[in-house]
Amino acid sequence: MLNSLIADARYAARRLRAHPAYALLAMLTLALGVGGTASTYAVVRGVLFDPLPYAHESELGVFWKKTDWTEEEFLFIRGNVPGFRDVALYRFRDVVLREGTEPARLLPSLTASAGLFDVLGARPILGRGFRAGDDTPGAEPVAILSYGLWQQLGGDQSVLGKRLTLDGTARTVVGVMPRGFWFPDPSVRIWTPETLTSDSRSWNSTLVGRVAHGHNVREMSRRSRG
Repeated sequence: MLNSLIADARYAARRLRAHPAYALLAMLTLALGVGGTASTYAVVRGVLFDPLPYAHESELGVFWKKTDWTEEEFLFIRGNVPGFRDVALYRFRDVVLREGTEPARLLPSLTASAGLFDVLGARPILGRGFRAGDDTPGAEPVAILSYGLWQQLGGDQSVLGKRLTLDGTARTVVGVMPRGFWFPDPSVRIWTPETLTSDSRSWNSTLVGRVAHGHNVREMSRRSRG
């Protein structure tokens, strides 16, 4: 068997030397396959196997209708949802990051109401989270970075107060989330406040809430279906 393996390896090496373009293509295909598998495993491990990076995650619940909520509906019910201490709105929105003379980069991003991190029970390792009023018209444009993006930008504490241009808007970096934190999935690199207006009926938003003391998400879900 060993002799057969050696002979096969020698034959394969001769064929690859005779066809260098094919050899290069094969190596690139293997590299892409290995890289893709590693990336997929990292995401799956973070989502399915590692503990969720939120305080008391069993108290969190995503409101049904998924992305069918509007800003108008959210502003109407915020602070007045029976059984919930607080509720936050969020939506996905990729942004183009421009930093100095560096090439522009497209980043998976999330825009959210100011209460998102309070609802999640998550705190930055640097700076602050969103504050009340960050999601109102006329508020200063701010941004919170993922740990990975912070590292890519140099990993220096001086990033706080730095201005980054996102989709043409200069935003002040006010916080950096801890290593391992993600929401709602590990691909998101940056969070910004969504400017909320009561006359907006844009429907592509999701609501997440934290239940009040003495309530249970699963029990409330069963009651709502009943």
